[in-house]
Amino acid sequence: MAFCLYIVADGKNSKVGITQRPFSERLSEYHTHNPNVQQIAVFESLSEEDARRIESAIKVYFKSDRVGKGKEWFGVDPTKMRALASSLVSGSIEKQSTSPILPLMHSIHVSNEAWELLEEIGKYIERDKTEKEGQKLLEKKRQAKAKYEILLSDTFKLGMPKETLDRHTVSLKDPPCVDIANCDPINRNIICESIRKNFLKFPDEDHVRAFYRLAPLGSSSHAAFCTAIASMPYIDHLTDEEWGASVQKMQKYANTVGWYCAAHDDWSWHYPTKTGLVLFQPKSSSDHKVKMFGNSFRKFVIEREKLLLASHDPPKSWDLVIRDVVHDASFPLDVSSWEDLYGHYLEPFELAYDDDDHPHHEKEAFKVLFEAWHKSKSQ
Repeated sequence: MAFCLYIVADGKNSKVGITQRPFSERLSEYHTHNPNVQQIAVFESLSEEDARRIESAIKVYFKSDRVGKGKEWFGVDPTKMRALASSLVSGSIEKQSTSPILPLMHSIHVSNEAWELLEEIGKYIERDKTEKEGQKLLEKKRQAKAKYEILLSDTFKLGMPKETLDRHTVSLKDPPCVDIANCDPINRNIICESIRKNFLKFPDEDHVRAFYRLAPLGSSSHAAFCTAIASMPYIDHLTDEEWGASVQKMQKYANTVGWYCAAHDDWSWHYPTKTGLVLFQPKSSSDHKVKMFGNSFRKFVIEREKLLLASHDPPKSWDLVIRDVVHDASFPLDVSSWEDLYGHYLEPFELAYDDDDHPHHEKEAFKVLFEAWHKSKSQ
């Protein structure tokens, strides 16, 4: 069902919200408490993910202007909030018809809006060096960077900036992980180590920003998958040859773990002109991953984790197996049985808990879990 995003104001403060109901009903509810509330803007026919992403992004951007006990209203001009919402909604509509070729693999010219923001960020950085205005200046710089990060994510189709995730509705946040379907089996040791660590650390990375895509879980909560990483190391002290060698090293590692990698230095916003920008994205599309996750064994275990852990007389390694499925970001989403999981994931990537006395000692626990999953699908 489609969502709408709305902006309202009461003459002093402004508010952003989302609803699945007709906006007129929501406005009537506001009027029962405050007859001065007026409609400023309504953006209809949004997906739940886009509506929540844009609402969170606006709240983060105006974070320092929160007012009142509930902190749901903001002491800002409603036209400014409407303008930001309009730009974010436009980016979301354009994103729905993108080509399968990731934008990060193209040379994208910096837009006028981006140049203006980069110039603003640079000025705040220089002023911070000389004026030491403290928290007020830091907050202005943070807001400019937050706005720029949203612009960049829409331009390169990166996903939701980490800071816009709602901690109250995101119950699981996966770290950047190996793309099993596209990793290079020649470098097996690197892949196995990265899967066991359940994290990717790209060479020479610095000032890292992460981006995410939401997938629905039960009880109105979501899982967040890492869809992109932006790294901004200082390059002003490097020669072109040195920076080129560093990027090649990043691209080699990225290809090994199944990710794309491309440099876009003109877009760097940590310290414009002094830091570079390298963008990383998994080769598997986020649309495909969310679709696979929707019917996966892993989703079944995540949604029932607490219930499963409370099971009476569980098989050996029960708790360990459940927590591994929940927290293993690389866990394959297309497995349907123990044999499938062992043959295509646990054994090839050296993840099985085998020893001479107890080979496959996680087997029984996985078999019981898979049986429960298949039973739930048939009901």
